[in-house]
Amino acid sequence: MIHIFCFISKHLLIISTSKKLAIFHFWVLQGRLVITGEAHIRIDDFEKLLTSILDRKGEPYKTPRNLASGSIRTLNSAVCKERCVSFIPFNVLKGLDNEAVISDSRSAKLLKLKDYVFVYCDSYTIDKNATEEQIETYIKRDDCQGKNDPD
Repeated sequence: MIHIFCFISKHLLIISTSKKLAIFHFWVLQGRLVITGEAHIRIDDFEKLLTSILDRKGEPYKTPRNLASGSIRTLNSAVCKERCVSFIPFNVLKGLDNEAVISDSRSAKLLKLKDYVFVYCDSYTIDKNATEEQIETYIKRDDCQGKNDPD
């Protein structure tokens, strides 16, 4: 297991990495919080970095996801900060049981992460009988676009 130490806001995070998954161990209050998610670089930041950063083969990175993954593998938090690497949590594996309104609710725990300076991953609740067209219409609604964008 690889550990990276980086600072996000005033909180120290220990990051255990695999190829595309980062597990953040974060101590909150007196408990332990384990969050899964993915590191990413926004497309506009990626486009600005394209001309200045090359991969191991000396070529520009093809996707923001590849650059984020390569940045984490450097094991240097300064590199991640310089390259605008962000983290989007997908699940709370451990912790927040006493913090969330509904302790066994995945979405309630993810929403609670906003209190700890994490960006909330957009999610939608839909009826299990919804058609593909209804789902597409819902996602395209104006109020669903970018509501958790950090900028």
